[in-house]
Amino acid sequence: IVADVLMVEGDFYIVRGDRGEIRIEVTPSTTVTESFKYGDRIKAEVLPNDKALTIERANPNDPVGITTP
Repeated sequence: IVADVLMVEGDFYIVRGDRGEIRIEVTPSTTVTESFKYGDRIKAEVLPNDKALTIERANPNDPVGITTP
């Protein structure tokens, strides 16, 4: 998922992507490369249950949206 951060609340990132708002859960096994705040664009690898495997800063040319492997 490539999306813009709307809010970070505890273990959850609320982001806006091409399909609206998504709530991503950060778990102890999630790799987060840095702290993110409102307005940052992130790239997250997310499981079907909305738990994140990785969260990193997206490249400026990464299009907002969801891609599947």
